Amino acid sequence: ALYATGQFTATGAAGTTNLARWNGAAWEGVGGGLPGQYSNALTTYQGDLIAGGYFDSAGGVPGTAKLARWDGTQWNSMDAQSDSFLNSIWDLTVWDDGNGEKLYIAGNYLDLGGVGGPDHLASWDGSTYAPLGAPIGGAVPLIVLDIQVADLGDGEKLYAGGRFLNIDGIPANNIAVWDGSSWSAMGSGVTRPSGISQVLTMTVFDDGSGDALYV
Repeated sequence: ALYATGQFTATGAAGTTNLARWNGAAWEGVGGGLPGQYSNALTTYQGDLIAGGYFDSAGGVPGTAKLARWDGTQWNSMDAQSDSFLNSIWDLTVWDDGNGEKLYIAGNYLDLGGVGGPDHLASWDGSTYAPLGAPIGGAVPLIVLDIQVADLGDGEKLYAGGRFLNIDGIPANNIAVWDGSSWSAMGSGVTRPSGISQVLTMTVFDDGSGDALYV
């Protein structure tokens, strides 16, 4: 089925706040929806549907604020401990860096999974949250808005874009690449002469010359 998420309150079916399923003929509820402000991202991991955003809960289930998983029958907590109004999830993707498939989580959050947990970027193996090197930094409102897996001829890597000036201590203007063990800058990154610059989304496209990352 097709699942749609975002910021809405009605689709013609009950229990579809911010999340609904289209069965080919009509909209259906998914466990009571994602009541709250909005939802930003959906992906699948270990057979479950994962939802991330800025919602208060998934169907009213405790411990599901901002990040939750749907097993096809009910919502389940991922122990994100992300109830703070300052926290939000902006993108989700799944990637195997050679050490097993994990869920990668990007956003505007601190202490994912509890005090001392990862900030802004994290992986989740089904039970534990782990950081990807040191956090992003810089004199801007910090956030990771998009993550994309791509193989540009040198093996699959994870690309992260958002608002930051460095990552893991490495100067990187709003975009950087993770090879599974360390971060690297991508040239001079992306900026503009004045004001805040940011990367909103990325995709991979082959124009006939091989895959390239579009930002």
